[in-house]
Amino acid sequence: MPPNLLRDTRQLAAGLLGAELHEIALVGPTSLGLSFIARGLDWQPGDNIIVHGNDYPSNVYPWMALADKGVELKLLEPSKPGRIEPEDVFALIDSRTRMAALASCHYVSGYRIDIDAIGRELRSRDVLFCVDGIQTMGVFPTPVEHVDFLAADAHKWMLGPCASGILYVKREAQERLKPVVQGWQT
Repeated sequence: MPPNLLRDTRQLAAGLLGAELHEIALVGPTSLGLSFIARGLDWQPGDNIIVHGNDYPSNVYPWMALADKGVELKLLEPSKPGRIEPEDVFALIDSRTRMAALASCHYVSGYRIDIDAIGRELRSRDVLFCVDGIQTMGVFPTPVEHVDFLAADAHKWMLGPCASGILYVKREAQERLKPVVQGWQT
């Protein structure tokens, strides 16, 4: 393996997102990255997460599995069929909402969410924003300025092999995320 291949790959991913090199990790599939986030945060009983119940299972099951910690899911029902409007997300936020976990683009309808508008408002309310970016990364701009976490496999628009993905963790969110797997690069 060329000595800089891993760093260069991380740098390319950072460039696609407008992120910094130290905010990118190379992981396996999207579901693994999302699971790292789900299990790596300090959840409290009664916390809740906003998810689109009709999203691809990789972005629903990791959050459902937090029921063992007393975390509740708030299932988003779009006000317009096939479209998630920012207001649909904001209407579900309450004092116990800790995160919204949404896909950048719905895997069936192809509708792309307004990542910036949603992320900006979530940040103003101190709610974390996790994005499943597999459907847009490499083909559409996938901005992370207002995103805390993003996971995406490379096998779609990045034209990489299956189960080779990236995990973006915003610098400000890194101290909140604890490694759930220990190894030489954690």
